[in-house]
Amino acid sequence: MTIIFVGGWDPAVLETADKSRLDDPASLKPEDFAQIATEYVLESEGGTTLLRLVHSGFGTDAEWDDQFEGTRTGWEVELRGLRHYLENHRGRDRVVAWAKAPFTTSRAKAWDRILSSRRLLAEGTLEGAREGLRYRIRASNGDRFEGTVELYDPPRNFVATVEPWNRALLRLRLEDLYGRREAHLWLSTYGLPREEAAAFQTRWQAELENFLSA
Repeated sequence: MTIIFVGGWDPAVLETADKSRLDDPASLKPEDFAQIATEYVLESEGGTTLLRLVHSGFGTDAEWDDQFEGTRTGWEVELRGLRHYLENHRGRDRVVAWAKAPFTTSRAKAWDRILSSRRLLAEGTLEGAREGLRYRIRASNGDRFEGTVELYDPPRNFVATVEPWNRALLRLRLEDLYGRREAHLWLSTYGLPREEAAAFQTRWQAELENFLSA
């Protein structure tokens, strides 16, 4: 089975001063969209289902660099998240904790600040981290994270399972797209009480703001 979606933002629109247009669909015109195609192909292979994805249609000039890079890394993360769900939590409801905060430094400096020994890496290290390896760290607020690394792509993404929280999926992402710089920390939980997920979000919203304002 093949499914194709066509459409996407033109970088020139994303860089306009009046970004309110993006929140008002009625104001958008056909020329505001680029012809970007996302093709999904589902095939049966050896008793399993294989998903092939092709995302194409990007321009070749520098205006497209941020969108291309954001799309590439985004799919790396989302497809790993899909695999994690299907292999570990299929059919179960997900509860997400999501904290985010802006930063004004470079992405590399913000990454180093968050992953310092006085913040996320108060104990343990991610040195040499790569997909499939075990990790164990403790944050300065006492939260402990342990499991398997799914993706380590500094200074953009860190994705890993958190076994003590019923194999939740943790993701740290630093975005720097079209002048918007934000750090995001997600925890996708399955079977964790909602109040615990809410407490994690509240706790880490304050932590990110503190880390990035220091």
